[in-house]
Amino acid sequence: MRGAKRRSAAHCILTAALVPWACGAATAENIDPGGDGSQYAWGENIGWLNAEPSGNGGPGLQVTDSALTGWIWGENIGWVSLSCQNTSSCSANSYGVTNDGKGNLSGFAWAENIGWISFQSARSDCCSTDETPGCTNSPCEAAICALDPHCCYSAWDVQCAAEAARNAACSTGCAANPFGVEIDRFSGRFSGEAWAENAGWINFGGTPAESWQIETDWRCPDGDEDSVCSASDNCPNWANPGLGAVQFGQTVFASSNKADFVWSTPVEFELAEGTFTTAASIGAFIVDVRDTGSGTVYTELGTPGPGFGHWYIFRPDCVAGSYSTGLPSEVPGRDTALIP
Repeated sequence: MRGAKRRSAAHCILTAALVPWACGAATAENIDPGGDGSQYAWGENIGWLNAEPSGNGGPGLQVTDSALTGWIWGENIGWVSLSCQNTSSCSANSYGVTNDGKGNLSGFAWAENIGWISFQSARSDCCSTDETPGCTNSPCEAAICALDPHCCYSAWDVQCAAEAARNAACSTGCAANPFGVEIDRFSGRFSGEAWAENAGWINFGGTPAESWQIETDWRCPDGDEDSVCSASDNCPNWANPGLGAVQFGQTVFASSNKADFVWSTPVEFELAEGTFTTAASIGAFIVDVRDTGSGTVYTELGTPGPGFGHWYIFRPDCVAGSYSTGLPSEVPGRDTALIP
């Protein structure tokens, strides 16, 4: 952005000199919630773009869980429409910029004077968490699931995304600041680059954030504040901050009959059970039995043979990993063995 200086915001004026419908159809905006000027993008060939050109409540950019709508004003190119909904023209020419609910943008905007602008991201969804198994980058998915099968038949959780970020098979899709525009799902900051077919790159900023970078008050749905971006995620009734993992939350007691395990509060549960011959072999987490149930008791149906013992791990029955804080004393990668 050599020699760039921020210009004053262009105000929306309904005259013949500007597009007459530019302020008529979409007036909502949720940009620059802090009122500190976080509302701009920059094009080397077109200058500054303003996502809140008329201040609070005026025509501007609106972010929702599923789409971007409204307008951006370009000092040298005029109005940029983020959606055909702005002019009720979708039946004739359907276009728009979409949000996958996690801040990954795709689709196209339209500017009368420079044509189509692509927001499509090259960043793979393998780089972010999801409550469903697998991701869309096949080589990356195969590499990660070979190391951690949990990622492909339970959920693509925090650990899977972290493994993808450092795996060579995922390096292209997980590269920093790839082509495409994203919104940080927890800060609301835009970043990345869009491509205009007749005007080149449009810069929405990077990391660390610039003071002018567009910020929205939209945040991804995260009802239990566990950094899993979904309104109904891995365990919506269990707090598991930032780890995608859940603790059982109550003490499990072994009964005197050496067959029943009991606890106080009814819960749908999962069990991982393994066999050991020495204390050291417990740490290997070789799982022989996986089971699910509900209520306050689990009954062991088998008994270990002479010289063998069984270990048991209980947790709520939901999509999440075993609890780990990353301490050196904890066994790495145990989700691979514990989670089907």
